Amino acid sequence: MLNADLNLELQSGELICLVGPNGAGKSTLLRTLAGMQAPLSGEVLLEGLPLRSFSSIERARRIAVVLTAPVDVDYMTAWEIAAMGRYPHTGVSGRLGEHDDDVVDWALHATGAETLAERPLRSLSDGERQKVMIARGLAQEPAVLLLDEPTAFLDLTHRAETMRLLRTLAQNGVFGRALGVLLSTHELDLGLRMADQMWLMRAGKPLQTGSPAELRESGAFRAAFGAAFDEMVGPVDKSGRFPSP
Repeated sequence: MLNADLNLELQSGELICLVGPNGAGKSTLLRTLAGMQAPLSGEVLLEGLPLRSFSSIERARRIAVVLTAPVDVDYMTAWEIAAMGRYPHTGVSGRLGEHDDDVVDWALHATGAETLAERPLRSLSDGERQKVMIARGLAQEPAVLLLDEPTAFLDLTHRAETMRLLRTLAQNGVFGRALGVLLSTHELDLGLRMADQMWLMRAGKPLQTGSPAELRESGAFRAAFGAAFDEMVGPVDKSGRFPSP
């Protein structure tokens, strides 16, 4: 559907891909939804309450953010990096208890990174590092997981693996808690195949939302990306859906 103003909703159990050309404002929208910058206008609601009414710790217990910027802690192990996600729950001391250890172990297992636990970050590939950074976000036990270009710098195999992981996390939740996942991506082909909904941004144009099939049939993708859209994504199957990678 077309939105003259942004009126968006992320539900638990959903994987939503935010797509659009460079400069459309995807990163700005993610930062606004995360509470990292104030809205230019309007209000962001979290669990029905204004996001601005939550303290930074309260937000961190509900929203986890995974950015593409590298983390300069190469001397730390993967387990220690994932454990950093427990900071909203450990208080001033930062001391981890048994439950905290269990959550960190679960987060690494959920991302397929449990075998990396004792390895220093500097020894990991880009794909392995991304798993650990997602595990750190999961260790916050969030209700919302926001990711900015999580497949950037990954090879094709790890891009598809990361998208499948995020879809599984949205479906299964986090340590018994329901989860909504929103990510920005340039991987249009993977987004079309994995997302429940897509948000399409174009500079100076109304934001469009809908299922991958709805946006394709409306011509929205072709309007945004031109004739290259068909070359990027390939054919749909008989049901009108894009085949999974």
